[in-house]
Amino acid sequence: MQAEDLQQIKKIIDESLEEKLEEKLEEKLEEKLEEKLEEKLEEKLEEKLEKFKDEIITSTKEQFDEHTEQLEKIKIELAKKPTIDDFENWREKKVEPMERDVDKLKYIHKEEWKKLPDSGTVSRILVSEGIK
Repeated sequence: MQAEDLQQIKKIIDESLEEKLEEKLEEKLEEKLEEKLEEKLEEKLEEKLEKFKDEIITSTKEQFDEHTEQLEKIKIELAKKPTIDDFENWREKKVEPMERDVDKLKYIHKEEWKKLPDSGTVSRILVSEGIK
């Protein structure tokens, strides 16, 4: 073999090695680039998911607080309303004594009471005279 042949073989081997090295470098670069892109995409996705999750939590909490306030207002309004016990106490304090007083009046004026016209006539007369 001559030096020229050796040079050609060396050149072919160098070119082949260079091509293989470039291919391997390209593959490695592509792999690294893909890894970095995937990492960045995952980070961005996680950031967006966290942001979205925070927005949902915030809006849900605001709505919950708003409904809680409304419920509290309703509870306050309901507490102001009279209960059955309140009505019964009022009846015991006001209506029953009045019924007894009416019975007493009927007894005292039993003769005049019998002479009174029906309740409809009495009501019309009281309205016409401005008493009722």
